[in-house]
Amino acid sequence: MRKFKKCLGIVMIALLFSAVVRAEDVRFDVDGINYYSLDSTSVCVWYVNDKYSGDLIIPEIVTYNDKEYEVTALQEGMLSKTSLIKSIRIPKSVTAIYGNIMMYFNTELRQIIVDD
Repeated sequence: MRKFKKCLGIVMIALLFSAVVRAEDVRFDVDGINYYSLDSTSVCVWYVNDKYSGDLIIPEIVTYNDKEYEVTALQEGMLSKTSLIKSIRIPKSVTAIYGNIMMYFNTELRQIIVDD
């Protein structure tokens, strides 16, 4: 019985520790595009700053604090803070689009290009 309690205690501590240790939620801005981390190697475009205009080229890889992240997703409403984007180029690394990313207040959008 004593061994069982000791073993159970170790398992509970391990479970608590694993719940506390998780990927850090990283949010950052690079060249007017805001990102948040999905895991330790990939990010989602969160939103585009209101000062951004013209042709939006979403990079395949973005660097923040000397760490490279692959851009793999686009967040719903990512253009809601700007209405001056004329075109968007989406890299082949993007494999997920969460909701309606394009139609929030963007009256100038004329072209969407998706890389092969």
